[in-house]
Amino acid sequence: MPVTVFPKGPFFSFGGFEVDAELQQRHVLRRMLTDNPVEDGSVITDHTALLPREFDMLGFVTDTRANADVEIGRSKAAFQDLKALLNGDPADLVTGLELIANMVMVSLNVQITAATGASLTFRSLWRELLTAETQFTELPPDAPAAADKNKVLPSQDSGRQATEPPNDEEVSNNTSILAGLLGVGG
Repeated sequence: MPVTVFPKGPFFSFGGFEVDAELQQRHVLRRMLTDNPVEDGSVITDHTALLPREFDMLGFVTDTRANADVEIGRSKAAFQDLKALLNGDPADLVTGLELIANMVMVSLNVQITAATGASLTFRSLWRELLTAETQFTELPPDAPAAADKNKVLPSQDSGRQATEPPNDEEVSNNTSILAGLLGVGG
């Protein structure tokens, strides 16, 4: 079941719970270049490919939201929800910039200090899950049937073949030019 992370009102809703503050968003888009050395020692780049995109978010959840009652255990519940997202299915992220489909949480860092108390400061790293699509096609009518694939095909000549030795007439007509100049041989 895909999860959607999206901005909601003054808070940021994240997989079913509200983040009190989204402190930072980082979008990473990269390309890979294929570098190949050539004979003179220089390197040429002849192709590029998009790498899976990454999304990094720093968020903050407390037991007390602005303009709301105290919800004891809210930050603990948020931690459980974050762990479920880390172990779960791909999610669609709706960020402040765009919708990013098919993202998987690959890292979750949670920090609780004496200064933050019962609040939960977390950093989650998401990475795009690239998939391939399978296509099926019909074989043309002249293609061999599936039942024919186990049949042995007749052997075919391929590769180098043994030669027959030349006859005596061919040998006598093909004297060496060098032998003729030196007056040796035939």
